[in-house]
Amino acid sequence: MHQLSGLFILVFSITFGGSALAYDLKTMAPIYERYYCTLNADKTKGWIPNEIELVFNDDQQLTNIQSSSFKVDLKSVKVIRYTEDFREVKYQATYKGVKGGAYKTIHTITILPKHDNKISYMMKFGHYRNHHMATGTCKKR
Repeated sequence: MHQLSGLFILVFSITFGGSALAYDLKTMAPIYERYYCTLNADKTKGWIPNEIELVFNDDQQLTNIQSSSFKVDLKSVKVIRYTEDFREVKYQATYKGVKGGAYKTIHTITILPKHDNKISYMMKFGHYRNHHMATGTCKKR
C-alpha cells in the first residue's frame, strides 16, 4: 500500500506539474501559494522584470522569488504583510553600473488576492529620488 500511495503522488506530481512534497497527502491541497505574475514593465528600462514568480509556504514566508532577468537573495527579502487582502514583500539589492559604480535599490512587491491577484512592483534607488513602477496581474497556482 505504501508503494502504491508513493506512485500515486509521483503520477499526480508529473500530471499537474507540482512537487510531490508540495501537497498535503490527506486533502491533496497545496501547502503553499505560487504566483506567476506578468508586469507591464516596458517603461522601466529593465529595472523591473516583465515576469516574476513568488512562492509562499504555509507559514506565510516567501520561499522563492525568481525572474528571468535577475536573482534575488532570499535572505534580503522580508514579508511585510500577509493577510486576506495583501501579500507584500520588500527587499534590497545592489546592481553594478556600466561605469563601475553600484546602485542600491529597494523593491516593494504587492499582490492583491481579493482584486483578481493584481500586482504592483515599485523599485526605488537608495540614494536618489527617482523610482520605477509597474503593474500587472498574477495567476495563483
